[in-house]
Amino acid sequence: MKYFKKILLLWLLAYSSMLHATEEEWYVLFALGGARHIYQEPLNSRMNQMEQSNSGSRSQISIDTIGIYRNLHSKNLIAGFIASGTGDAASNSNTKDIIATNQILYGGSVIQSFGREPGLSFFLKFDAGLAVQLYAESVNNIENSSLKFGPGITPAAGFGIPVTEGARLLLYLGFPYKFFDLASYGAFIVNLGILW
Repeated sequence: MKYFKKILLLWLLAYSSMLHATEEEWYVLFALGGARHIYQEPLNSRMNQMEQSNSGSRSQISIDTIGIYRNLHSKNLIAGFIASGTGDAASNSNTKDIIATNQILYGGSVIQSFGREPGLSFFLKFDAGLAVQLYAESVNNIENSSLKFGPGITPAAGFGIPVTEGARLLLYLGFPYKFFDLASYGAFIVNLGILW
């Protein structure tokens, strides 16, 4: 089985290097991945305690729901609009307690590629705009929720390979930060996406 996996990986690398994705005027991005959130206290401790309690669990995700980019025809630079976000929910199945926060960014986005075309080879990505935080908790039968707004940024770096003539597969690491009421909310994300 190891031999087969090595052969398959080598074939995929060779195949992707032969593909030549078409340079377009417009691009659309969708990506999904995992996240590891970093909060200021006391939220960070509360989320970790619930996750580590008996019957505790935690789900953390990252998503670029949609990015629409225009080719600037300037050194493989594309720019546009993105709606992206991260979600984090910690719960205890015995007590039915839950703490959840979703942080969404609506803003501008640029992708600078260092390959032959946008989205190929190594690239840098930067998003900035309006951040929205949706927070909800139900602990000891007491419910609380809030909606906050503030600035947000997401610097990222990754690698892209062509998978068809019009599509590129992107793998990237990012560090989204949002600021609400003088508190910062960060994360480390790993996303797998498609740019076409």
